[in-house]
Amino acid sequence: PLMRPSLHRRQLLGLMLGLGAAFVGAPMLSLRGAPPEPTLRFLAVADTGIGNVEDKVRKNHRKTLGLLRDLKAGGKRLAAYGAAAKGSTLVNYFGIDATLLDFVADRNVHKQGRLMPGVRIPISAPSRLVEDRPDYVLLLTWNFAEEILKQQAEYRARGGRFIVPIPQVTVL
Repeated sequence: PLMRPSLHRRQLLGLMLGLGAAFVGAPMLSLRGAPPEPTLRFLAVADTGIGNVEDKVRKNHRKTLGLLRDLKAGGKRLAAYGAAAKGSTLVNYFGIDATLLDFVADRNVHKQGRLMPGVRIPISAPSRLVEDRPDYVLLLTWNFAEEILKQQAEYRARGGRFIVPIPQVTVL
């Protein structure tokens, strides 16, 4: 059975997403399950210099998940690109699963034919984007957006669009 992450673990994952997977939030995770100390939470936010990270992550979570749900409810077909750890963190934290995404495309042949951890979305070769032509692709490797958009020129030329979730949700 799949276990749901504790609230504190979810806070840590959210903070990691907000910081581009920096581990500033590591002190928030309590080994005994006790609430994180407010001082440590304050220091984690203050040290970043980017304001209240938790609020920003929650807002981005709502917007991204809301967009995906609206598109799916409107009959659009959705997939994702990039089965990297940061993408797995995002889909698990945001609650994005196989009810929203049909598959995840990834160039790594060792990942193809497997499932995204926690959410069990199948991983396929990038060629499936052109073959299946989903309407939108959630870009889970947002730090390589420029490179991936160039690689996927054929998919985009056929009307495919990308959703970049970080730093704020954007449709390209």
